[in-house]
Amino acid sequence: NPEVIKEGINGFLINPGDSEALANRIIQLAQNEKLRLTIGHKNQEDARNHYSKEQIFHNLEVIYNHLMKKS
Repeated sequence: NPEVIKEGINGFLINPGDSEALANRIIQLAQNEKLRLTIGHKNQEDARNHYSKEQIFHNLEVIYNHLMKKS
């Protein structure tokens, strides 16, 4: 999903059905520990910043407050 995945930063975008590209990325990750760790850490950071229950509750509060102002 290009809205979530940033190419080479927190993953790789591969066209559906492109098994050769998928295999190449798997090999690249298997052979490159630094890249695996970098991508893993970036995804952990993104999960904390965007998908933690605290962040979700905050986002809902902002939405509800916005909706209450409209009524």
